[in-house]
Amino acid sequence: MSQSGLLPSVNTPSQSGADIGSGFDWRRLVTPACFAVAGVALYFLYLAQASRTGFGSDGAVTAQQGWDVLHGNLLLHGWELPDVAFYTIEVPEFAAVEWLRGGLDPWVISSVEALNLTIVVLLAALVAKGRATGREGLIRALIAGGILLAPTPGSGGTLMLANPDHLATQIPLLLVWLILDRAAASWWVPVAVGALLAWARTSDTMVLLEGEIPLFVVCVIRMYRRRGPLRGQWYDASLAVAAVMANEVAKVALRLVHDHGGFTPFPLQEYFANISAWAGNAFVTVQSFFDLYGADFSGQRLKATPGLIIPAVHLVGVALAAVAIWWAVRRFPGSDLMIQVLTAAMVCSLTAYTVLGGYTATGGAHDLMPVLPIGAVLAGRLLTGDVIRRGLVPALTVALALYGVILWRDAVIAKPSPLIAQRQQLATWLTQHHLSYGLSNYYAASLLSVDSGGSMVVPVNRRYDQLVLSPWDSQASWYDPARHDATFFVANQMQGCPSNDAAAWEAAARSAFGPPAATYSVAGAEVMVWHHNLLSDYLPAVPPHRPSAC
Repeated sequence: MSQSGLLPSVNTPSQSGADIGSGFDWRRLVTPACFAVAGVALYFLYLAQASRTGFGSDGAVTAQQGWDVLHGNLLLHGWELPDVAFYTIEVPEFAAVEWLRGGLDPWVISSVEALNLTIVVLLAALVAKGRATGREGLIRALIAGGILLAPTPGSGGTLMLANPDHLATQIPLLLVWLILDRAAASWWVPVAVGALLAWARTSDTMVLLEGEIPLFVVCVIRMYRRRGPLRGQWYDASLAVAAVMANEVAKVALRLVHDHGGFTPFPLQEYFANISAWAGNAFVTVQSFFDLYGADFSGQRLKATPGLIIPAVHLVGVALAAVAIWWAVRRFPGSDLMIQVLTAAMVCSLTAYTVLGGYTATGGAHDLMPVLPIGAVLAGRLLTGDVIRRGLVPALTVALALYGVILWRDAVIAKPSPLIAQRQQLATWLTQHHLSYGLSNYYAASLLSVDSGGSMVVPVNRRYDQLVLSPWDSQASWYDPARHDATFFVANQMQGCPSNDAAAWEAAARSAFGPPAATYSVAGAEVMVWHHNLLSDYLPAVPPHRPSAC
């Protein structure tokens, strides 16, 4: 009698080792394991670079909001926030890290920004990889992740690692693109996409230009081109509705927060620039594009110095993104839904940055942030085939290695910004001299508050030669003389301002509060001390607007 019917089957040597035992294919863990290892390494490298770059006032204020949420002010009662509130993304992140850390200090800000950049790099690589496997999938991910890999020191590093500046907004949007790319047409897709867009839109008005409008327009175009029965186009129609509903849900959510005693958001105050200014704005757009990609070499001397070599290396990313954008626009009708949405988002972001006066008036590259991950993903998805066919993989490997060297240099070898030591010296001096509550300009106040760990410095603005109150990223209770006793003013020299800027702030403080009882020169700043509560003195209030650095 044959034993085959009595005994269980036994694995033979011809069977794959992956199928032995439970039958689980361990090779499926290779890609997640690689992403996990890369994520850990990138986080610590970015954290090291962020600690050398320092943080900006917007990041410090958002960290203060997270601290307030952590201590029970969930709706940020009394806060006056700009139209970009970062309320549903960065503020909860800061609150969580501050809870884990057990306090608010510079490390918290560097850690959150390093974490956000790490997630953006990994998600962009994952979206670019798509369903491709093997060599093609790897190269797709490396192109996208490589373009984002090494934020340059200076303005580029500040954009990525010092302030919120729309970076974390890219996380839910990358998740939207991932869903559109990977998920089959199903009822839950519009629900998930709408929820992610509403979550991001509640935090950042930029989502309107980067996510909601592009998705709506693309879906309408697809429906028009097909011109079939509406029942057969339910998927595109439902995604278009999700884009519209996400915007409305976000507005309702913000209104409910305000109606229930939460923060007051400033209305969006964008406007169309005069047509005569569009040509000049276009040049600002190009420079901001280069700045985001770490390739802005304008103003550098023609010498083999890091200031020129590093931007030159980053020109590789600019070239890849530019070619990918051109191809995406040309092939728009035949592309899949995700590529079409990314292409529309790129065009919408570049156009808005050029024709809307509020963006290019300040020349802030952070308002063009979406073009960085979008360009990286498009490059990975659209150029990999040609890179392989034309034998450009070795050249791409060299470029990626150079990007890695730049990241290692900026994270491990580069010296910290001297401004960090000056600011910490000033904050320590305030604490040691028991100056616990005072005033300064917006761009110094929150930094000193976080650095000191004990002293609270609240912002005032300067209009012409007069100190004024202009609520912007601040809390009304900070200026209540019944609750706080402000006894000092810090007049410091802001980077990029005229050499007499600190003197102008000092003169404005003397005019508002009278002669100080004492003045101290500390770390390049003037600390003016009075023996009365400065909050009791009258300061005129003006409509809220973004404080001028100078």
